[in-house]
Amino acid sequence: MDSIPETSLLQFSSDTLQYIRKQRGLDNVENLKDSLNNLHEWIQKQEHFKKKDYPKEYLERFIIRSNGSIEIAKKKIDILCTFKTKLPKYFEPFDMDNSYILKIMQCAFLPKMTKDHSRIFVLKNRGQHYDSGILDFFKYFMMIIEYSASHDYTNGLIAIFDYTENNIKELSKATNPVELQEALTIIMEGYNIKFNGIHYLTSSKWIDTFVGLLKNVLRPSLGNIIRVHNNVESIYEYVPKDILPVDFGGQEKPLNELSGVLKTLLVIGYKKLSRILLQCSLAISHAMNTATVRVYCFFDVHNP
Repeated sequence: MDSIPETSLLQFSSDTLQYIRKQRGLDNVENLKDSLNNLHEWIQKQEHFKKKDYPKEYLERFIIRSNGSIEIAKKKIDILCTFKTKLPKYFEPFDMDNSYILKIMQCAFLPKMTKDHSRIFVLKNRGQHYDSGILDFFKYFMMIIEYSASHDYTNGLIAIFDYTENNIKELSKATNPVELQEALTIIMEGYNIKFNGIHYLTSSKWIDTFVGLLKNVLRPSLGNIIRVHNNVESIYEYVPKDILPVDFGGQEKPLNELSGVLKTLLVIGYKKLSRILLQCSLAISHAMNTATVRVYCFFDVHNP
């Protein structure tokens, strides 16, 4: 692609495409075309892929998230298909209109990027109890990540979680460590999302317990990028103040407005779920003494 299409939510800096391509060694257009053709041809040879007309723009983003490596991109596509098969509960439909989690939570990608072309994701949680668990959150977050993987073009994500009005004690009790690990593995090993920073805004003493849960399932290098802030001002040391929502002291639209835009985009995609998400089914190979699971998958990308 010659330029990155903006969406009703995502904006890009004028040099984002060139900067990120060059950083991954993909600034030579002909070499990039060869890489995309290589990946496309490899997909055509995968008998277990149910649909093979992967959009080139999606594939390029996969290569970008794989640091320019075709082999890593191939591996991650297969891994993501496998996760869709083995852990289907994170991709199953749920009642978005009546979900308690979606009623207590606002979240969105911020339109403007940082100077190093990272994207900021902000979430505010006002939950006081979690009687039904938080599986709906993981499901919704998978939809968010799929949208990012389909439309964004970044140097990584910076996540800000505002828990100033959240009962972190109850959230910690409701968080299933197995589900947390599975969800994070899908995001980081399947979608191959890179986090450049994870920030929690809260003064609750229970944040240490919650961060402890995270660090138990994250790689040590990721545990090192977690920061806890008692006030929003200290976050400005890590992200530009002006691109934050006005309710976080910045100049961007309020988080609730941005959250509504993102949810609308996801609802549109949700209605076309069979076209958006990788659809996987199992086939058992009898060629070996022990059955081999093969993953059949396809996906399409919804319009922004």
